[in-house]
Amino acid sequence: MAFLDDFNMPSLDQFGSQPCLEIIKQYMERGSWYRLKKDKYYLSNVFDVDILASMATPGGGRNQISGRILSKFNVI
Repeated sequence: MAFLDDFNMPSLDQFGSQPCLEIIKQYMERGSWYRLKKDKYYLSNVFDVDILASMATPGGGRNQISGRILSKFNVI
């Protein structure tokens, strides 16, 4: 289990995305991500990890997260 607190705190890049959250989205979709070692990319598989995230409403330094990552969670 991985608990991600303040899930909407990463700042937006120039394209309006949050690269830190895109890595989490890639894991949730594919169960893996790519790692860079000595100028080569290697696929790293991650097994049996459930992700639980929490965040406050946008504002005061917190950003709106994209619908792409939000669609991977059950919102309570």
